[in-house]
Amino acid sequence: MSSTRRRFRVLRRYCRYWLPGTNVVKKVRELLHGIIHDGDYLVISEKAISTALGNLFDEDLIPVSSLDKVITLLYQRVFCGLFLVKILKLRREFVELLLHYPITDGSKHKKFVLISYGVRHFLKPIGEAGVDATNVPYKLVSLPLSPDTATRVAKLISGTILSELGVRVKVLIVDSDRLYVHKCNPRIILATRSTCIPWAKNLGFFGYFLGRFFRYVFSEYPTIVGSSVPVTLENVAELLEVARIAERVRGFGLGRTVLDVSRRVGKEFHEVTWSDLLRFRHCPIVVIRKKSLT
Repeated sequence: MSSTRRRFRVLRRYCRYWLPGTNVVKKVRELLHGIIHDGDYLVISEKAISTALGNLFDEDLIPVSSLDKVITLLYQRVFCGLFLVKILKLRREFVELLLHYPITDGSKHKKFVLISYGVRHFLKPIGEAGVDATNVPYKLVSLPLSPDTATRVAKLISGTILSELGVRVKVLIVDSDRLYVHKCNPRIILATRSTCIPWAKNLGFFGYFLGRFFRYVFSEYPTIVGSSVPVTLENVAELLEVARIAERVRGFGLGRTVLDVSRRVGKEFHEVTWSDLLRFRHCPIVVIRKKSLT
């Protein structure tokens, strides 16, 4: 799939932070007026959509016991922080997060994931099921959109741009949680959360483990949660490459982990406010255009 990379160029990334209640379609239309062309890709962060829709949950509402805290300590700090990181060769920032994983608040997070999404996602050390605590304030987490919901939003945005701006675009809603695509056979895709790619297997932790462990066999991509165009074997390589380019230029807001966010803001992660988030650059939208062949 790397052969498709040179066919695209990033046209623009838009720096905004969308608060709950933001009219997503109106905001996108305002930003793109006079910029977008026929055939462009519009890649939008799932978290921006989810936040604008108010799809958030306050994990402070989850009660935890001493047993919950012990399980979190043993699993996150000991098993994942000392052993799993070596097996899977995780990035330094994730190793640091796991070794300093907050026990009380982390127990609430893990228990919420277990109750809401099941064991296969609970076992994933970070980014479980698409539930994300980074770049949202207090003890809120951004909840994942279902592929059906994300696809409806993507089609709504695409249809509005066509009807009001007269431009045909392809809209992707993307999350940073990983997909693992077999390098020789795109029919084999291991997902770690829900995705709109119909043949991908959502294995949660097990997809994450297999994809990372056999990293010479699988390529990593962001997860396409929703798409305004059907995802097929013929176009999946292009869509995934566009998603990867967009993620690279968009960045990760205040940071990839809650520890990164805490350091940048200068507060404990649960003390971060909406005002703190508005002080920093966030890039929820990236416009990507195919390069001319002439």
